[in-house]
Amino acid sequence: MSKLTKTVLQRPVAALVIVVSLIIFGISSIAGMNLQLIPDMDMSVLLVMTVYPQAGPEDVERLVTEKIEDGCGTISGLDNTYSYSQENMSMVMFSFEYGTDMDDAFIDMQEAIERVKRELPDDAEDPTIIAMDMNAAPVMMLSVDAAEEGSDINVLGYVEDTVEPELKEVSSVAKMFTLVFSIER
Repeated sequence: MSKLTKTVLQRPVAALVIVVSLIIFGISSIAGMNLQLIPDMDMSVLLVMTVYPQAGPEDVERLVTEKIEDGCGTISGLDNTYSYSQENMSMVMFSFEYGTDMDDAFIDMQEAIERVKRELPDDAEDPTIIAMDMNAAPVMMLSVDAAEEGSDINVLGYVEDTVEPELKEVSSVAKMFTLVFSIER
């Protein structure tokens, strides 16, 4: 027989106390765990979006996107810059090194954008800075459709008057957005 087996057989009460304590501590630690489907994540990404109405992709690239990239390219902690220019819109994504204080980076970005605004075309709207936040991702998305085709039911009115107030009463709802798309059948 092994030494462990001999010890357990000689001291059954001590062995039983050890096993029961392991079970109790295991159950209490599992019960005390905070379970999350999506853990808190800090994304070190800032997105700058600018609308330039009535402009083609080449003009948006030359007159808006490049100016934003040049003006914001010297922010400390900046790792990579990705840009996308399309008709009427510029989108520039700034990726920062891991560990960068995003509050400071956001303030630096605002200051850089204020300097760049003077160089943008007069028709271009003010750039919007969006801090990417995984913790603010939607938890639930709902889609509502009229049941009968050709009916005169005001679906948007029903959602705004009935569904939204009910959802807003739930204490854990932080924000609610209503996005409407009209699809012709």
